[in-house]
Amino acid sequence: MGILLKLCLGVLLYLFSNAFFGTPLGVDTIFPILKYIAIIFSSLFIFVSIVSWGNILSQILKHDKAFEDSLLIGSLFTSLSYLILGNMGLIGSQYYILTIIYFVFGYIGFDYKLFYNSQILSFYDKNKMVSFIFFIFILANVFLCFEPQTSTDPLYYHLLAPRLWYDKGGIDLLESGFIFFRSSYWEMIYLSIIGIFNPAPGQSLLYNHLLAQLLHFEIGFIGVLFYLLKILKRTELYDTEKTPLILMLSLIFIDSFFI
Repeated sequence: MGILLKLCLGVLLYLFSNAFFGTPLGVDTIFPILKYIAIIFSSLFIFVSIVSWGNILSQILKHDKAFEDSLLIGSLFTSLSYLILGNMGLIGSQYYILTIIYFVFGYIGFDYKLFYNSQILSFYDKNKMVSFIFFIFILANVFLCFEPQTSTDPLYYHLLAPRLWYDKGGIDLLESGFIFFRSSYWEMIYLSIIGIFNPAPGQSLLYNHLLAQLLHFEIGFIGVLFYLLKILKRTELYDTEKTPLILMLSLIFIDSFFI
């Protein structure tokens, strides 16, 4: 796939996701489900771009091409990029186009082979019942991503700091908001995605909230799944009927405390 075709893929996916948000004649207001569809496709647009950025950097660093490594490297690069842009004052509604350009250009490194893992699919044949339960568990977590958080932890600074910075047009560690000093990796990721919907100050809070949760699931949950699989490959338990069960129990434990 040529570079131009990859860029066109990125542009089309962005336009397709954005078409459901702010549709002509306010159709998305009459049918709110369209905005949720926009969130799903926007998260996919961003997720694929992050992995593709990781693939570009992996090739530059001459690192082995692997999905989990590309996801990790791409996430760190995105976080660092928006830390720099935020401190330069190049964020906010007047610079939202930079967000679109950043994620579209990531598609230069797109490789569909990164997103296909026949080993995970083969586990279904080894233990169909556990694999089915595992699938239901993952599906339940996806649905939970559309449940707004009510706890103070995400609302106090995980989501609050990036949004205030975006509305302000730059990262500002206010003395009165000392909690912002705790903001780091995830907050920069959340800062990068706000421009997708280019909201006015105080608007689209819920949709940015849900988009952040869905992307957090895709990066955190899926990333952990593939790294667990990588660790299992070094044990005697790999490629047996116990593998799906170990993956499921491990993710349930991690999901309960960390993700």
